[in-house]
Amino acid sequence: MPVGPNKTTAGLSGAIPQQSLTGVTRYTEKRLFYSPREIALILPKTLRGGYGVLEMGTLMSVIENDAYGAGTDEAQGIIVPYVPANVASTTLDHATHPGVCPVFSAAAGAKIIYCDLERSWMFQLGDEILLQDSDSLEGGTIAAIDRTTYDHQAQITVEENIVATFTANASWAYVRCGDGTASSSGESAGTSVAQYILDQTIDTGYEDQGGALGSVVVSNAVLYQDALIGNDTVGVADLSLVSDGQFYILK
Repeated sequence: MPVGPNKTTAGLSGAIPQQSLTGVTRYTEKRLFYSPREIALILPKTLRGGYGVLEMGTLMSVIENDAYGAGTDEAQGIIVPYVPANVASTTLDHATHPGVCPVFSAAAGAKIIYCDLERSWMFQLGDEILLQDSDSLEGGTIAAIDRTTYDHQAQITVEENIVATFTANASWAYVRCGDGTASSSGESAGTSVAQYILDQTIDTGYEDQGGALGSVVVSNAVLYQDALIGNDTVGVADLSLVSDGQFYILK
């Protein structure tokens, strides 16, 4: 039978559903900039590994640690996702708050934190870690990380005794990125400070990845509000964002 227009259906007929494959995967491109990206001030930055894929528009913070010296993460300005103040036990998924690691348990009077194995790779020895739930916020310095004993959780040992008891599905931990001093006294110092906005999607990897090279927008841009990830009123104030309809103006 001839093949061509109005000649044959090539067998694509009847009651059986048909499937057409284009041979390529199509993605819907996320929009961050309303203003031309070319006029924005962009800085290259190094992201710490272990955070998986971070989407364009993620608010970012600089790691802080009083014990770090020259040549370490803080001195080099290594950045990680900003952790907003409105984190809750229902928003611990990676897409909503990529900067936090769900905690399974941490008992008062002990020095052991059990947390999600995959997301534990955001932590390194010597980090000042913050442990939080809806009632308490504590800090400590990581002395050891065990990722081999269990196949579903990591065991993190901190130098200081934990004061409160933290339970599964209601607690989270993250690297200190603020201007306070992490301690085990339950004080609220040490929460994150938003400093940059990621201007491209970056895969930082998991496990013992060395990090990733990326870039951030720091000023002179009009951004879509719904494109920002991990944003809250504190982050808006940190970045001096001006709200205008569906946009944020980053001066």
